[in-house]
Amino acid sequence: MAARKSSKPLFSVNLEGVKRRSPLEVLKDLRQRAHEQEQAALGLRLEAEKAAEVEEERARQRLLDSQMEARAAQSLEDQRLESTGITAKEGQWRVAWQGALRRTEHRLAHELDRASVARREASLEQERAQSSLKRADAELKAVEERLDVGERARRLDGERSQQETLDEASLRRFMERHQA
Repeated sequence: MAARKSSKPLFSVNLEGVKRRSPLEVLKDLRQRAHEQEQAALGLRLEAEKAAEVEEERARQRLLDSQMEARAAQSLEDQRLESTGITAKEGQWRVAWQGALRRTEHRLAHELDRASVARREASLEQERAQSSLKRADAELKAVEERLDVGERARRLDGERSQQETLDEASLRRFMERHQA
């Protein structure tokens, strides 16, 4: 997870005095924090999805193991009964045992269904978090682009102003030389 950075204040103090941050700078800071929060949320959703996948696989494996054990026990019991026969008491026991196997299989199937639903929900949450992160990323980039455009415009204005000052100074020197 990303470490939380301290937010920048609306005002900064420098040697020249107090300087107010521009609304775009404040917006950029807010978008940056939102982006970081979305990244953290996405990380959590990815972990939750992986955990749900693991739990679903465990539930599936428990169901398969139970079914295999039941088939093996049923096969052994069938072989034993072929050679020795069955009594009424053994018949009652067998009916109870088969009922318990069915209930266990039903419970394990239900656990698998719940784990599958949980995995699908975790997957959807992860997709939503990924979408939110993309949106936050796009919003941050839009603000950064606006800040870059403003910065370029300020720089060009400064360069233009400086060039005009130099041009005026050159013109004055030229005029002074030619007038004298």
